[in-house]
Amino acid sequence: MDTTNSDAPMPCHATVDYSDPDWRDQLETDAVAYCVGAAIFLRNQLKLPMLRSRARFVADRKTIFANRAEFLAHHSDTP
Repeated sequence: MDTTNSDAPMPCHATVDYSDPDWRDQLETDAVAYCVGAAIFLRNQLKLPMLRSRARFVADRKTIFANRAEFLAHHSDTP
């Protein structure tokens, strides 16, 4: 959760080939895009990336988690 609330690189799960045994090595390349969902999640919390080179998105609280509680509830193992 801390990564989604920071400017740390967040790889897009759709651009990582998890069938590759060395998939973690992909995270160090330009082949893996920054996660748009994470960027919108930050924006939903009224945050902007500190890096000006990182794309900025419009808030979208209907299709992306509106807040931390929604994020945690979705990713929790407990129903």
